[in-house]
Amino acid sequence: MEVLVANVDHIKFDIDYALEQQYGALPLPFPGMDKSTAAVCEFYSNPGGCNNGPQCPYRHVRGDRTVVCKHWLRGLCKKGDQCEFLHEYDMSKMPECYFYARFNACHNKECPFLHIDPESKIKDCPWYDRGFCRHGPHCRHRHVRRVLCINYLSGFCPDGPNCKYMHPRFELPAPPEQTKDAKRLPVCHYCSEVGHKASSCNKIPQEKREAAQRQEEARYRSLGYVKPAENEPAVNPKAYPLADAALTAKILNLVQQAANYKQLRKGANEATKTLNRGLSEFVIMAADAEPLEIVLHIPILCEDKNVPYVFVRSKQALGRACGVSRPIVACSITINEGSQLKPQIQGIQQEIERLLV
Repeated sequence: MEVLVANVDHIKFDIDYALEQQYGALPLPFPGMDKSTAAVCEFYSNPGGCNNGPQCPYRHVRGDRTVVCKHWLRGLCKKGDQCEFLHEYDMSKMPECYFYARFNACHNKECPFLHIDPESKIKDCPWYDRGFCRHGPHCRHRHVRRVLCINYLSGFCPDGPNCKYMHPRFELPAPPEQTKDAKRLPVCHYCSEVGHKASSCNKIPQEKREAAQRQEEARYRSLGYVKPAENEPAVNPKAYPLADAALTAKILNLVQQAANYKQLRKGANEATKTLNRGLSEFVIMAADAEPLEIVLHIPILCEDKNVPYVFVRSKQALGRACGVSRPIVACSITINEGSQLKPQIQGIQQEIERLLV
């Protein structure tokens, strides 16, 4: 049997009017008392404001407060309604976690504070901190207003780094990082696309590609990546299979490009990790590693995982190909199905397999 209920939305009782007008609300005996459990004041958001001021028994909530007060969370905030932070438990407006922001790690599984990725945070504008930013509100960096320290501007602040006011820095912001070691993606001289060289370009004809590869091998020989045959020292017989001069030049060229494509893991430990995780295309090791036993566990692991491996003569040459100044005893080319290096990787894998025949 259906029950018909009349609409009572238009009906208001006397108590509803009393609550809206806050009849009977007694002012606080003294300002600054805790009102976290009280209701929100109905008059504070009006243009006229609340007549009771700081002695109002209800909470005065401002819309411009976007961060929860960390002292209020512990019941220690003494500012009450005058606090510039929000006195309301809102997970989306929690302050940033100090440990995650400082050490990039927080071991509290139930941490109530925000964990913000440092890479995604908007950095402070160095020009605005210095005094003026020509981009104004359209600047892609963050403009933070701070109160300057008068003592510091006068010449000396006795509080030093513990001062609660801002100590401005007047030096010019550093230019964009353009260091010598900055890795830049190669540009193909045939198709002018960024990310690969002409020796591995898929659009170049086969004859020109082979000519570019021979030119690349000659350049590596001239730079000393591959030693001449008459100067080659004796190689440990355990370093098998050992790449010849031509294959070494191709491998070092591929290693250099893999470093640009983020498909390279440097070091024996990193190579071992990629093998255990099934992420390795093939592994390169240095035959002059001292002692060689520090990398001899890798061939055994490669055979278990059915991953090709090869030795090159020089760990210094392998390190330079990896883009570092130190010698590298082992590195691993990682799997990336959509990489433009795939044809070049498959070609070197076939040449490595021919060495084992």
